[in-house]
Amino acid sequence: PADLAAFENYCLQVGQARQMQRVIDELNDPFVYSAEGVPRPHPAYRGQRDAITTARQLAAELGLTPAARARVGGESPKGGSDEDGWSGLVDG
Repeated sequence: PADLAAFENYCLQVGQARQMQRVIDELNDPFVYSAEGVPRPHPAYRGQRDAITTARQLAAELGLTPAARARVGGESPKGGSDEDGWSGLVDG
C-alpha cells in the first residue's frame, strides 16, 4: 500500500512527540544555559514541536482529520454527521 510509509512516519512522529513530553515532564528547568549563562529553551521543546507539526501534516495527508476527510468527499466538519466511523469502537 502506498500510504503505509506515510502512516508509519505518522506513528513515529506521534511517538517522538510523546517521548519529548516525557523528557519535558522530568525537567527541573525548561531552559539550558550557555557557558556565559544565557538561557535558551531545552531542545526537547523544539523536538516536540517539530514532531507535532510533522504528525499534523501527515494526518491531513492521510485523511485522519475531519477537515481532510471533508476535502476528499467525506462529511463536512461543520453541520455534518457526528459519525466519524470510529464511534462504534468505544462504548459511551
